[in-house]
Amino acid sequence: MVSIQRPLISNLPIYQYNNVIVFDLACENTEELLKQMEAPHIYRQKMIILTTKGKEIYEVLQSLPVLPSSEIFYFTNFSDGYFVKQGDVIVNLRKIKVTAKRRKNLIGAQLKGSLVITNKNTLNHLNDYHDKHIDTITKANYKLTNLLAQYLNASISYSIVDTWGYKQNDTNEWSGMIGELVSKKADLGASHYFLPQIEMILLITLRVHPKLVVLFIASHTEWKFNLFDIQESDSSALRPSLYETFFLLLCAICQQGSSKLPIYFGSQIITLIAFTSLMFLYASYSANIVSLLQSPSNKIRTLEDLYSSRLQFGVDDTVFNHFYFSHADERIRKLIYANRIKRKDGKENFYNLTEGVAEMRKGLFAFHMELGVGYKIVGETFQEDEKCGIQEIQYLQVVDPYYAVQKNSSYKELFKISLLLLRELGFQERENSLLYTKKPRCAGINSKFISVGLIDIEPALYIYLYGVGFSVLICGLEKFIYFYRIA
Repeated sequence: MVSIQRPLISNLPIYQYNNVIVFDLACENTEELLKQMEAPHIYRQKMIILTTKGKEIYEVLQSLPVLPSSEIFYFTNFSDGYFVKQGDVIVNLRKIKVTAKRRKNLIGAQLKGSLVITNKNTLNHLNDYHDKHIDTITKANYKLTNLLAQYLNASISYSIVDTWGYKQNDTNEWSGMIGELVSKKADLGASHYFLPQIEMILLITLRVHPKLVVLFIASHTEWKFNLFDIQESDSSALRPSLYETFFLLLCAICQQGSSKLPIYFGSQIITLIAFTSLMFLYASYSANIVSLLQSPSNKIRTLEDLYSSRLQFGVDDTVFNHFYFSHADERIRKLIYANRIKRKDGKENFYNLTEGVAEMRKGLFAFHMELGVGYKIVGETFQEDEKCGIQEIQYLQVVDPYYAVQKNSSYKELFKISLLLLRELGFQERENSLLYTKKPRCAGINSKFISVGLIDIEPALYIYLYGVGFSVLICGLEKFIYFYRIA
């Protein structure tokens, strides 16, 4: 135990939370020292006040900025109370020892929340689940915040901002929700926070539903790679006989007749089998090609595959998407932003949610959006067969959203314990299930025939054109040799 001689607040170990500060009101200048105590000094501080006068302690406590997280005990010579002396030991008779649990009733105290609203119409639909795809993150956290205030028996007032907040270079101050938490205008952030962690606010980890991904409809196989380069696992091709001539084999492969037929019976049987087998082989191969054309490709699995594909790229026009895409520092994400999102005219491929999903439905378009929100539009606008080709790629490297509160807030433990309890009781999952849509079920697979275009047989066309060109060249050479001999 360390005693101090001068009544100065700087002499107290107020920032060492593992210490217990004992004040004896019978000592000289103790009350003067207590008057110097401010809210940051009492934050989560354990204090013991000794007095022999019961009424004197109430006057002292009224002058102190006592916080919900403060631990201030006073001992008197009265027999009633929560602490009794048994020998040389002070015994705590309270049934609930944890302060945050014991003080969960705030008796109507008013809390201040900061709410991020990007669409003005959202203020009219915070409770009725209308337009669930607009400001969904805010609506989900708004519901959770109201439940939190109800559980703590507190009232809450909201201030409206239009952004989560960024540091201003000219003033060195924070804007938006973060700015209100830093300036202590708000006790808690009523919208989920998922930007990079900063020291000015306190973040409570919650397992929430929002997930940001790139959605696209898997295109035909040949858009990503050459269909004619596929190696079949079943090598059922007829192997040429060593006894057959090269010309006869070439005719069989090309499904063309031969001017010379074999004379011997054995050779005729082999020729018949060769032509018949290759005919069925061509039919099977053609059917396999059509089947591959009807099935979606699974070759686009990474951001590198997405960047090297012919798919166009779009992003949901939200505040956080603008921030994340413009501040990407990884090579592949920089390339996607510089070459796929930014256009040559200086504009960027940011779309509102409805337009982006409509472009994705047309095909050959990848759209980055919030997953549960985007699936609502997909379920309402896509045909059943169109839902089967949807694929996802994780783009942003972010953790699950946090619940942001004011740093050094005396409500920290109350908020944390209460939010975790609401999650365990299922209230959070209930709101998420009402606001977020799951991936639509694929019920119409192979129900629609996809026509084959020229782009689908591009490699075969090249082979055909090369063959025609080579044939013309041979024909010209033969004509030249013929006329040369005549001359």
